[in-house]
Amino acid sequence: MTRINLTVDGQQVTDDVEPRMLLVQYLRERLGKTGTVVGCDTSNCGACTVHLDGTSVKSCNVLAVQADGAEVTTVEGLAGADGTLHPVQEAFRECHGLQCGYCTPGMIMQSIDLLNENPNPSEEAIRLGLEGNLCRCTGYHNIVRAVQHAAQTTSGQHPEGWGPDDHHPRGHRRPRRRDRPRPPSQGGPAADHRPHPVDRQHHPPRDAAPGHGAQPVRPRPGHEHRHRRGEGRAQRRRRVRRQRRRRRAGRDRERLAAQRGAEGARPPADGGRPGQLRR
Repeated sequence: MTRINLTVDGQQVTDDVEPRMLLVQYLRERLGKTGTVVGCDTSNCGACTVHLDGTSVKSCNVLAVQADGAEVTTVEGLAGADGTLHPVQEAFRECHGLQCGYCTPGMIMQSIDLLNENPNPSEEAIRLGLEGNLCRCTGYHNIVRAVQHAAQTTSGQHPEGWGPDDHHPRGHRRPRRRDRPRPPSQGGPAADHRPHPVDRQHHPPRDAAPGHGAQPVRPRPGHEHRHRRGEGRAQRRRRVRRQRRRRRAGRDRERLAAQRGAEGARPPADGGRPGQLRR
């Protein structure tokens, strides 16, 4: 065991650790800093990124004894004492630079280090600075926007590629599909808009006599069993297979009966009685 002394998120820590223990294991298992996640164990994804003496490092690639006497900052130590988020954290929240959120701690720590070196980076510089952090959900677009927004907030200047009218990151977001106006060909508002034939079948005219309205469209045979409630996917799959086997067996029986009927109606070649089935 080796005794180490380090500062983690502003608190002095003294502990005995094994020489082989990784820094990410020490932070998570000994200190409970679970905000630093383990993504790959091969130093490829960058999800475990922390700051070691102000420089971003991958804590799965650093031994705990190597951090002796150093100052370690995790994502849990960025917010203020009153709960105020760091400008980069606020930018990621404002620009929604995440999806599942697993890589977000490492992205935030690397983005802070990037902005410390280059307060006003271009989009190409941001993508180059974040190339060591992988995100398997997003396309990195909102992450880059979040870093640009954080650079604008901290420096008060427009980063490269941002105009004076594009100061708010939400202005770059594409409207949701349900909020976009639909053209008349897709059911949008129009002066001569007419309901779809299926809508007319499901909703007969109000002036139609009772019982004389259009009948709703019924599902195809063999498909009504796929929309049953309270049934799991495996149960539905098994029931579909059973029904398919029953239908196949019914078709085989009909085919066999037709073949036997044809053979019985055919005059026997061996002089037997007509209609007698040959074995």
